[in-house]
Amino acid sequence: MIQRLQLRWKRLPYRGWISALVLLSVVAGSLGVVGYRRSRSLVELSQQRTTQALSRGLAIALVDHLVSRDLASLESHLRQAMADSSLALLSVRDAKGHQLVQLQRSSPEQPPHLSFSPPPALSADQHRHRAPLEAGGLIGDLEIRSWSTPTQQLLSQLGQQIALLTVMAVLVVVAVVALLLLWMQWQYKRERDSLQSENRLLATAALVDALTGIANRRGFEQELEHRWQRFQHASTSALVLCLLDLDGFKEINDTLGHEAGDQLLITVAQRLRCSLRDSDFVARLGGDEFVLLLDQRTDRGSVETALQRLVVAIAEPMIYADTHMRVTASLGCVVIRSNDTSQPSEAELLRCADQAMYAAKRSGKNRWRLVRLGLPESDPQPDPQQILEQQSV
Repeated sequence: MIQRLQLRWKRLPYRGWISALVLLSVVAGSLGVVGYRRSRSLVELSQQRTTQALSRGLAIALVDHLVSRDLASLESHLRQAMADSSLALLSVRDAKGHQLVQLQRSSPEQPPHLSFSPPPALSADQHRHRAPLEAGGLIGDLEIRSWSTPTQQLLSQLGQQIALLTVMAVLVVVAVVALLLLWMQWQYKRERDSLQSENRLLATAALVDALTGIANRRGFEQELEHRWQRFQHASTSALVLCLLDLDGFKEINDTLGHEAGDQLLITVAQRLRCSLRDSDFVARLGGDEFVLLLDQRTDRGSVETALQRLVVAIAEPMIYADTHMRVTASLGCVVIRSNDTSQPSEAELLRCADQAMYAAKRSGKNRWRLVRLGLPESDPQPDPQQILEQQSV
């Protein structure tokens, strides 16, 4: 687990900046905590020393009045001490805890007043100190409550500002790190999508013939494997494979040039696609040789109709640079059904289709030959151009 995290960290871009920001955040947070705690301790220490000094002086002055039970003098000393506006409460109790004198004020701006009610709850901005009053033994205690002095308030505000600035600095660093991580995630996603798109384009280009725009040999092999698997799982009732070779292509290529030959191949590919169903498949194996996979044609008549339409479409004249060109096609087709007892392999299908195609060429070209495996071969069909001529007559 640790090694995996280390490997991901090494692959992470801008990890130096991230480390610096995290370190800065830790340092800023540590300094802020130290500064805030230091200011708080200074305020508390100052308050403690002030009240301790005051309590020692008052304790010495109040002991005699407390022993003699001179409450008027006791109150007078307390009022003199309350001249300090930072004092919020002075309370004297006897040894039994009974309240003797209590002076208090609700704010530093108001004068003190005598009170016999229990002391109020200690507020957050007050500091309390209790000192025993002794004269040969415990005779009472003195409670002092005070507000912070201006210096103490300044230190407290300084500590709060340090804490606030620290929190803001940490939040800014966290936000920057979060934005940086989001930007890195976006960059990674964009690069990944771009790479996937390029891979898809490369995969598509590897399966498409650059000249005609139809599938190439590799695309045909992939499609044949896919359809062969469907056929073996009985999801397709019949499989028809046809090999097509152009008659007279070499002569046109030699006399009119390769550009004319390329244009002729493009036109043939377009005519093949227009003459077939959307579910059918056409590919160029190379040169002037094409291969077809006809889908869901269960009867012989539909296959023969499709083959006749292809032969007639290719035999139509073509025009290139004001020159009429005409080629024909010889097709060899193999039909195999799911209920046939013998099931050949893909290689046997291609070999049988190739043999049927050359048989059509030997029979006069411009025709097709249909073979169903396990049955006798069908007779070569007559030249469709001759049929058209007979019909026109």
